[in-house]
Amino acid sequence: MGERCIKDAGGRRVIAVGVILLFGMIAGCALFGTNTKDFVDMTPKEKSTYFMRWYSLQYDDAVQMGELAKAGSLTEAQKSVYRLKKEVLTKAKPLIAGYDLLVVSGITPGADQEKEILALINHLATAVGK
Repeated sequence: MGERCIKDAGGRRVIAVGVILLFGMIAGCALFGTNTKDFVDMTPKEKSTYFMRWYSLQYDDAVQMGELAKAGSLTEAQKSVYRLKKEVLTKAKPLIAGYDLLVVSGITPGADQEKEILALINHLATAVGK
């Protein structure tokens, strides 16, 4: 009898962990969504949100990489990616902030501004993908 209770409790833990993971995945999808719109079909506000979300994720990753670099835990290739991230984020921050300021002010940013930001995003993505 006691042995059966222990087995049942273990099974319940597995189910509980599975349920928690399922809710976490659902919450993640709700928060970040599955962007079904093409970039060209997004409103300026959606584009601004996309840019700021990208910046935030890259910034968080760069902070973690910086901590690993200080600890001496990065390879030379990872250090190179870290330096590139810092450079791209430094250039992207004022562009994204300016883009968002225009959107919040009710002004539609120009295509050139979007192209500059997208060029930085693509530069980082292609460099990291190598």
